[in-house]
Amino acid sequence: NLRLNGYPTHPYGIKITRLDDVDYCEDIIHRNIYRRAVRRTRFALKHSDGIIYQSKVAKNINEGVLGIKPKKSTIIYNGTGEDVNFKNHTYDDGVHYVHACQKAFPMRRIDRLLEVWVNFVEDRPNAFLHLIHDRNEEFDMPNLNTTNVVVHDIMEEKELNGFIKNAHACISIKYQDSCPNFILEMIACGTPVITSNTN
Repeated sequence: NLRLNGYPTHPYGIKITRLDDVDYCEDIIHRNIYRRAVRRTRFALKHSDGIIYQSKVAKNINEGVLGIKPKKSTIIYNGTGEDVNFKNHTYDDGVHYVHACQKAFPMRRIDRLLEVWVNFVEDRPNAFLHLIHDRNEEFDMPNLNTTNVVVHDIMEEKELNGFIKNAHACISIKYQDSCPNFILEMIACGTPVITSNTN
């Protein structure tokens, strides 16, 4: 009986919780997004029969910050399939960067990325930034009418893989991610990644 980032809601079976990050500081972004999630995580650590962490970082953050050792735990890293099939995607001339996520919540730092991008393209008119995210998600998005920025709706796996396979580089500068799928997908596609030292 498995649930992600919370205690299973069904009453049957062996109850397993799969955890990624937990709130670990008091800045406004963590406090607003994860306040309720910390309570769910704390409850899951205490009551689940077993915990699956997505990485050693996730294990250390959860147990270190909350001070709770689960009854039993293991680590299963995020990953992608060994046989990565690509749907071909070609760009026009230029240098193309990709930032992709399902939910464009504030910790993704898209606003900061766009601030930097404005300066970056001043003397690079052939550079293009592609932002891919689920447009149905309700988040306050920054002004996307920025030079050489192209916005796409969320994509299926094959199309996304083809998109990042043909990009010159991908970007992921989220505040904290213990084992980000997007970075793993870039590595699997053989595309260089620009990222922060907290991912």
